[in-house]
Amino acid sequence: MYIGGVDKRALHHLAAEIIDNSMDEVVAGHASKIEVRLNDDYSLTISDNGRGIPVDPHPKFPDKSALEVILCTLHAGGKFSDNNYKTSGGLHGVGISVVNALSISMEVSVVRNGQTYAQTFSRGKPTSELTAETASQKITGTKVTFSPDPDIFKKNSHFDPNILRGLSQSKAFLFSGVEITWICPKNVAKDNEILSKETFFFPKGLNDYLKMEL
Repeated sequence: MYIGGVDKRALHHLAAEIIDNSMDEVVAGHASKIEVRLNDDYSLTISDNGRGIPVDPHPKFPDKSALEVILCTLHAGGKFSDNNYKTSGGLHGVGISVVNALSISMEVSVVRNGQTYAQTFSRGKPTSELTAETASQKITGTKVTFSPDPDIFKKNSHFDPNILRGLSQSKAFLFSGVEITWICPKNVAKDNEILSKETFFFPKGLNDYLKMEL
């Protein structure tokens, strides 16, 4: 993954990478819902109801969890099933590790195996150990909250609500089986004429887009 600079377009490419991880789960038939939430502090939270990033010991780094390796190591993506875990450059791979490296803070929460796992990171390195507690619900999934590093993006370190809303809508057009909810507090939206909460679901996918454009 190359973000292509430190301008506004590059900043929002970080959001696209995390959303695409969730979309991978949708396309694979393991998720149906994604939520994109811009928070009061301009951090971004993206969650899905997929399988959840693997948390077992990584086969190449047995002293670390797969989650930590995926978040902190390039080319350590996870194509996984119920029985095994294989390294690859695909799902939950290069993109999320680069986003982590370019974020001053990142918190990842994973629900799977009846447990809720959580770990925090900063600039590509873990800032806490992986914790686990009994999940309060049976729904699996992954939630990622991150804040782009202002030392890198400087004046471009705040997400634009309009761009994020458009990104959420366009992803929903691309795959007819996904429901994407966009949430933005009114105080963050400010003068942008957008709703604070919208759900995008297009049963006919790109056909719905074409009808909208006509």
